[in-house]
Amino acid sequence: MKREKIVNRKSEGRGRKLMAAALAAVMCLGVLAGCGAGSGQEDAKNITVPAADIGRAVVSGAKDIAAASEMSWGTDVYKSNLPTLYGSLDTALVEDGFFAYDDTGATADEVTILVAKSEADADKVADALRARAEKRATDFGGYKPEEKAKAESAKINKADRYVMMAICDDTAGAEKAFMKAMQAAAAGEKLPETGGSAESGK
Repeated sequence: MKREKIVNRKSEGRGRKLMAAALAAVMCLGVLAGCGAGSGQEDAKNITVPAADIGRAVVSGAKDIAAASEMSWGTDVYKSNLPTLYGSLDTALVEDGFFAYDDTGATADEVTILVAKSEADADKVADALRARAEKRATDFGGYKPEEKAKAESAKINKADRYVMMAICDDTAGAEKAFMKAMQAAAAGEKLPETGGSAESGK
């Protein structure tokens, strides 16, 4: 004989109450997490430190980097060199930039900081900097294999809307300096002291 399955109504009611309470708790946690994430994003978007300040901090943080010359966003020389430097980049995605380089041409050393207009645009900017590093590797491939290897090991890092590319021997130092400067900027603190260099092309 097939046994009839009898549901205990009292137990069923208790189970429904427990399930409702659990769902309410999960929803509450989700709302809190969403609020926390939103606040962090708003703070990040408020970072308005000039790309040049971040770039100089990176140059100062990398040991033995041969990037004594620089160009900044808004200068005529930077504007005229943009197609050569970042051929694949849609410059409409960028609102600020900095470029330090070895003007002797003896090394591939350079530091780029580009500030995208949005975090989504920052990914496209990072892709353009990867293309830039590949081009530099090709430029040095025929006659300076050590510089080609340096360009192939370029460090590209992104924090909020800021994207860094460093081609140098001490990419670890450059990356550390970039993150330290960005953390200071996010906290509204003074950036690490830098030696800086004379800006060209004004």
